[in-house]
Amino acid sequence: MPSSYAARGQGLVEYALLMVLVAVAVIGVMRELGPAISEFYGEAVDALQILGGSPAEAIVGVSARWQRYYWFWWRVRVEVEVNQPDTDVTVDITEGSGTVVSPASKTCDPDVECLFLIRWPSHHGTVRASGGGGEKTATW
Repeated sequence: MPSSYAARGQGLVEYALLMVLVAVAVIGVMRELGPAISEFYGEAVDALQILGGSPAEAIVGVSARWQRYYWFWWRVRVEVEVNQPDTDVTVDITEGSGTVVSPASKTCDPDVECLFLIRWPSHHGTVRASGGGGEKTATW
């Protein structure tokens, strides 16, 4: 009779080890694919906001991506899309840390790249671009 209890216990331990292995694998995959999934859903939400948004909002979208600066430094590249000419855009960090450079506020046009850079960023954060009667956020 003791051997049947041991066999049941062994099966339970094997099942628990298998579940831990699967959990570690899922965490690893989500850690690698998390930023891409977040960006995909962020773009989808921005697209839905454009469809339902007011025409007075000049900022169409914002994206924030990691970029290698030198061989050992990283920075976040923030791109702002506008749909009205001469839109005054201001970018600030709402979560996380870093220094917005080049400058934190400038005039943007629809057919010209509107780029802001964040030096010394934290690992994760949120940036807000405001101007032209609206604002949008992006995460990195």
